[in-house]
Amino acid sequence: MLETMLSDEVQTARGRDAGIAPALKNKSVQDQFMKGVGFAAGKNVVAFFKLEFAAPRKGTPYDKLAITEVSNVLTSVLQGKKDVNTALRDAEELTIKKIESEIASKK
Repeated sequence: MLETMLSDEVQTARGRDAGIAPALKNKSVQDQFMKGVGFAAGKNVVAFFKLEFAAPRKGTPYDKLAITEVSNVLTSVLQGKKDVNTALRDAEELTIKKIESEIASKK
């Protein structure tokens, strides 16, 4: 099944007719991208493949603390207890305090 989905034929058809970016770096597959999608006619869609994406950001030892705090405050947003801006400000303040506390405990 995976072999079929990644075949040149399937990737070409999906890219040409459905506008789904191919997972292959095959130039002939990329050249067919969006050819069957009407609104893309005359557009420079092959430029999509010339983009260079930034390298992923390296994590820090404190990322987990921040993620936990953001998750906690977003729950309060979903429950209607806080607005988004207040919740994110609270998460930032709590995260900074926890990071400072962790740094101090390592000294």
